[in-house]
Amino acid sequence: GVFFAFGDKESFVIGGLLYALAHILDCCDGMIARLKKNGSPLGRIIDGWTDYVTGTAVYNGLFLGLQNGTFALTSIQSLLLMVPASISLILHSMIVDFYRHEFLAHGLGKVSSILDDRNMFAQRLQTLKQEKKNYFEMLLLTFYLAYTKVQLKKEKVKREYPMKIYFEQNRRLVFLWNWIGAASHIFMLVLATLLYEPIVFFVYILGVSNIWMLLMITIQLKTNRKIRIK
Repeated sequence: GVFFAFGDKESFVIGGLLYALAHILDCCDGMIARLKKNGSPLGRIIDGWTDYVTGTAVYNGLFLGLQNGTFALTSIQSLLLMVPASISLILHSMIVDFYRHEFLAHGLGKVSSILDDRNMFAQRLQTLKQEKKNYFEMLLLTFYLAYTKVQLKKEKVKREYPMKIYFEQNRRLVFLWNWIGAASHIFMLVLATLLYEPIVFFVYILGVSNIWMLLMITIQLKTNRKIRIK
Protein backbone atom coordinates (compact mmCIF):
# COMPACT_ATOMS: atom_id res chain seq x y z
CA GLY A 1 0.00 0.00 0.00
CA VAL A 2 2.84 2.40 0.81
CA PHE A 3 4.56 1.75 -2.53
CA PHE A 4 1.30 2.19 -4.45
CA ALA A 5 0.83 5.55 -2.73
CA PHE A 6 3.98 6.98 -4.36
CA GLY A 7 2.31 6.63 -7.73
CA ASP A 8 5.40 6.29 -9.95
CA LYS A 9 6.03 3.33 -12.23
CA GLU A 10 8.87 1.79 -10.21
CA SER A 11 6.87 1.95 -6.98
CA PHE A 12 3.84 0.41 -8.68
CA VAL A 13 5.97 -2.51 -9.86
CA ILE A 14 7.44 -3.06 -6.39
CA GLY A 15 4.00 -2.76 -4.78
CA GLY A 16 2.52 -5.23 -7.26
CA LEU A 17 5.25 -7.79 -6.65
CA LEU A 18 4.92 -7.44 -2.86
CA TYR A 19 1.16 -7.87 -3.08
CA ALA A 20 1.60 -11.02 -5.18
CA LEU A 21 4.07 -12.39 -2.63
CA ALA A 22 1.70 -11.55 0.23
CA HIS A 23 -1.09 -13.51 -1.47
CA ILE A 24 1.17 -16.53 -2.02
CA LEU A 25 2.12 -16.55 1.67
CA ASP A 26 -1.54 -16.08 2.63
CA CYS A 27 -2.40 -19.25 0.71
CA CYS A 28 0.51 -21.15 2.28
CA ASP A 29 -0.52 -20.63 5.91
CA GLY A 30 -3.91 -22.23 5.33
CA MET A 31 -2.32 -25.19 3.53
CA ILE A 32 0.15 -25.68 6.36
CA ALA A 33 -2.62 -25.54 8.96
CA ARG A 34 -4.61 -28.19 7.09
CA LEU A 35 -1.55 -30.44 6.62
CA LYS A 36 -0.60 -30.17 10.30
CA LYS A 37 -4.26 -30.45 11.33
CA ASN A 38 -3.84 -27.59 13.81
CA GLY A 39 -6.23 -25.08 12.28
CA SER A 40 -9.29 -23.83 14.11
CA PRO A 41 -12.61 -22.15 13.25
CA LEU A 42 -11.42 -18.99 15.00
CA GLY A 43 -8.20 -19.10 12.99
CA ARG A 44 -10.25 -19.16 9.81
CA ILE A 45 -12.07 -16.01 10.91
CA ILE A 46 -8.79 -14.25 11.75
CA ASP A 47 -7.36 -15.25 8.37
CA GLY A 48 -10.38 -13.81 6.61
CA TRP A 49 -10.28 -10.50 8.47
CA THR A 50 -6.56 -10.02 7.88
CA ASP A 51 -7.33 -10.28 4.15
CA TYR A 52 -9.70 -7.33 4.54
CA VAL A 53 -7.06 -5.38 6.47
CA THR A 54 -4.52 -6.03 3.72
CA GLY A 55 -7.02 -5.08 1.03
CA THR A 56 -7.86 -1.85 2.84
CA ALA A 57 -4.18 -0.88 3.00
CA VAL A 58 -3.62 -1.68 -0.67
CA TYR A 59 -6.73 0.16 -1.85
CA ASN A 60 -5.93 3.24 0.21
CA GLY A 61 -2.43 3.23 -1.25
CA LEU A 62 -3.81 2.92 -4.76
CA PHE A 63 -6.22 5.78 -4.06
CA LEU A 64 -3.27 8.04 -3.19
CA GLY A 65 -1.18 6.73 -6.06
CA LEU A 66 -3.79 7.72 -8.62
CA GLN A 67 -3.34 11.31 -7.47
CA ASN A 68 0.42 11.31 -6.94
CA GLY A 69 1.52 9.56 -10.12
CA THR A 70 1.48 10.61 -13.76
CA PHE A 71 -2.26 9.86 -13.84
CA ALA A 72 -2.87 13.20 -12.13
CA LEU A 73 -6.40 12.39 -11.04
CA THR A 74 -8.21 14.63 -8.57
CA SER A 75 -9.44 13.33 -5.22
CA ILE A 76 -13.01 13.26 -6.54
CA GLN A 77 -12.02 11.33 -9.66
CA SER A 78 -10.05 8.85 -7.56
CA LEU A 79 -13.01 8.39 -5.21
CA LEU A 80 -15.35 7.77 -8.12
CA LEU A 81 -13.12 4.88 -9.13
CA MET A 82 -12.04 3.51 -5.75
CA VAL A 83 -15.35 3.56 -3.84
CA PRO A 84 -17.34 1.43 -6.33
CA ALA A 85 -14.26 -0.76 -6.86
CA SER A 86 -14.01 -1.37 -3.10
CA ILE A 87 -17.73 -2.14 -2.84
CA SER A 88 -17.46 -4.54 -5.77
CA LEU A 89 -14.46 -6.28 -4.19
CA ILE A 90 -16.29 -6.80 -0.89
CA LEU A 91 -19.44 -8.01 -2.62
CA HIS A 92 -17.58 -10.45 -4.87
CA SER A 93 -15.52 -11.80 -1.95
CA MET A 94 -18.62 -12.42 0.18
CA ILE A 95 -20.54 -14.18 -2.58
CA VAL A 96 -17.64 -16.33 -3.79
CA ASP A 97 -16.71 -17.26 -0.21
CA PHE A 98 -20.32 -18.26 0.46
CA TYR A 99 -20.67 -20.58 -2.55
CA ARG A 100 -17.23 -22.13 -2.05
CA HIS A 101 -18.12 -22.88 1.55
CA GLU A 102 -21.49 -24.33 0.55
CA PHE A 103 -19.77 -26.56 -2.02
CA LEU A 104 -17.42 -27.89 0.66
CA ALA A 105 -20.42 -28.53 2.90
CA HIS A 106 -23.03 -29.91 0.50
CA GLY A 107 -20.83 -31.25 -2.31
CA LEU A 108 -17.91 -32.74 -0.38
CA GLY A 109 -19.17 -32.97 3.21
CA LYS A 110 -15.89 -31.54 4.50
CA VAL A 111 -17.29 -28.64 6.52
CA SER A 112 -20.57 -27.63 8.11
CA SER A 113 -22.82 -25.19 6.28
CA ILE A 114 -22.49 -21.47 6.94
CA LEU A 115 -25.82 -21.54 8.79
CA ASP A 116 -24.49 -24.28 11.09
CA ASP A 117 -21.26 -22.33 11.54
CA ARG A 118 -23.21 -19.23 12.42
CA ASN A 119 -25.23 -21.04 15.07
CA MET A 120 -22.06 -22.55 16.57
CA PHE A 121 -20.26 -19.20 16.76
CA ALA A 122 -23.37 -17.48 18.14
CA GLN A 123 -23.41 -19.97 21.02
CA ARG A 124 -19.69 -19.41 21.58
CA LEU A 125 -20.18 -15.64 21.66
CA GLN A 126 -23.00 -15.99 24.19
CA THR A 127 -20.75 -18.13 26.42
CA LEU A 128 -17.93 -15.56 26.25
CA LYS A 129 -20.33 -12.76 27.15
CA GLN A 130 -21.50 -14.68 30.20
CA GLU A 131 -17.91 -15.41 31.27
CA LYS A 132 -16.85 -11.81 30.51
CA LYS A 133 -13.47 -12.72 29.07
CA ASN A 134 -11.60 -13.04 25.73
CA TYR A 135 -12.85 -9.68 24.45
CA PHE A 136 -10.75 -9.91 21.28
CA GLU A 137 -12.42 -13.19 20.34
CA MET A 138 -15.80 -11.65 21.15
CA LEU A 139 -15.05 -8.78 18.77
CA LEU A 140 -14.03 -11.15 15.96
CA LEU A 141 -17.11 -13.31 16.46
CA THR A 142 -19.39 -10.27 16.44
CA PHE A 143 -17.96 -9.14 13.11
CA TYR A 144 -18.16 -12.67 11.70
CA LEU A 145 -21.81 -13.07 12.68
CA ALA A 146 -22.63 -9.75 11.01
CA TYR A 147 -20.72 -10.87 7.92
CA THR A 148 -22.54 -14.20 7.66
CA LYS A 149 -25.88 -12.52 8.28
CA VAL A 150 -25.38 -10.50 5.10
CA GLN A 151 -24.29 -13.64 3.24
CA LEU A 152 -27.33 -15.65 4.30
CA LYS A 153 -29.83 -12.82 3.73
CA LYS A 154 -33.25 -14.50 4.05
CA GLU A 155 -31.82 -18.00 4.48
CA LYS A 156 -33.22 -18.84 7.93
CA VAL A 157 -33.32 -22.62 7.61
CA LYS A 158 -30.67 -25.08 6.53
CA ARG A 159 -31.01 -26.24 2.92
CA GLU A 160 -30.55 -29.91 2.17
CA TYR A 161 -29.15 -31.32 -1.07
CA PRO A 162 -28.23 -34.84 -2.24
CA MET A 163 -24.43 -34.70 -1.98
CA LYS A 164 -23.54 -36.54 -5.19
CA ILE A 165 -25.97 -34.50 -7.29
CA TYR A 166 -24.87 -31.25 -5.65
CA PHE A 167 -21.25 -32.09 -6.43
CA GLU A 168 -21.95 -32.89 -10.07
CA GLN A 169 -24.14 -29.83 -10.64
CA ASN A 170 -21.87 -27.37 -8.83
CA ARG A 171 -18.27 -28.43 -9.45
CA ARG A 172 -18.04 -26.41 -12.66
CA LEU A 173 -19.87 -23.47 -11.09
CA VAL A 174 -17.33 -23.32 -8.25
CA PHE A 175 -14.56 -23.10 -10.84
CA LEU A 176 -16.41 -20.34 -12.72
CA TRP A 177 -16.93 -18.37 -9.49
CA ASN A 178 -13.14 -18.16 -9.20
CA TRP A 179 -13.07 -15.65 -12.06
CA ILE A 180 -14.26 -13.02 -9.58
CA GLY A 181 -12.63 -14.51 -6.48
CA ALA A 182 -9.92 -12.87 -4.40
CA ALA A 183 -7.09 -14.46 -6.38
CA SER A 184 -8.48 -13.08 -9.64
CA HIS A 185 -8.85 -9.58 -8.17
CA ILE A 186 -5.28 -9.67 -6.91
CA PHE A 187 -3.96 -11.04 -10.21
CA MET A 188 -5.66 -8.25 -12.18
CA LEU A 189 -4.43 -5.57 -9.77
CA VAL A 190 -0.87 -6.92 -9.88
CA LEU A 191 -1.02 -7.10 -13.69
CA ALA A 192 -2.33 -3.53 -13.90
CA THR A 193 0.42 -2.21 -11.61
CA LEU A 194 3.19 -4.08 -13.44
CA LEU A 195 1.91 -2.58 -16.71
CA TYR A 196 1.42 0.78 -14.96
CA GLU A 197 -2.09 0.82 -16.40
CA PRO A 198 -4.64 1.00 -13.52
CA ILE A 199 -7.45 1.22 -16.09
CA VAL A 200 -6.96 -2.52 -16.73
CA PHE A 201 -7.97 -3.26 -13.15
CA PHE A 202 -10.92 -0.88 -13.10
CA VAL A 203 -12.35 -2.25 -16.35
CA TYR A 204 -12.16 -5.72 -14.84
CA ILE A 205 -13.59 -5.02 -11.39
CA LEU A 206 -16.25 -2.45 -12.34
CA GLY A 207 -17.29 -3.90 -15.67
CA VAL A 208 -16.40 -7.49 -16.47
CA SER A 209 -16.57 -8.92 -12.95
CA ASN A 210 -19.94 -7.35 -12.05
CA ILE A 211 -21.52 -8.64 -15.24
CA TRP A 212 -20.02 -12.07 -14.49
CA MET A 213 -21.38 -11.95 -10.93
CA LEU A 214 -24.95 -11.28 -12.07
CA LEU A 215 -24.74 -14.07 -14.63
CA MET A 216 -23.35 -16.55 -12.09
CA ILE A 217 -25.95 -15.68 -9.44
CA THR A 218 -28.74 -16.36 -11.93
CA ILE A 219 -27.26 -19.74 -12.90
CA GLN A 220 -26.43 -20.70 -9.30
CA LEU A 221 -29.88 -19.96 -7.89
CA LYS A 222 -31.57 -21.82 -10.74
CA THR A 223 -29.28 -24.83 -10.23
CA ASN A 224 -29.80 -24.98 -6.46
CA ARG A 225 -33.59 -24.66 -6.71
CA LYS A 226 -33.64 -27.57 -9.10
CA ILE A 227 -31.71 -30.02 -6.89
CA ARG A 228 -32.51 -29.09 -3.29
CA ILE A 229 -34.52 -31.52 -1.17
CA LYS A 230 -35.99 -28.90 1.17
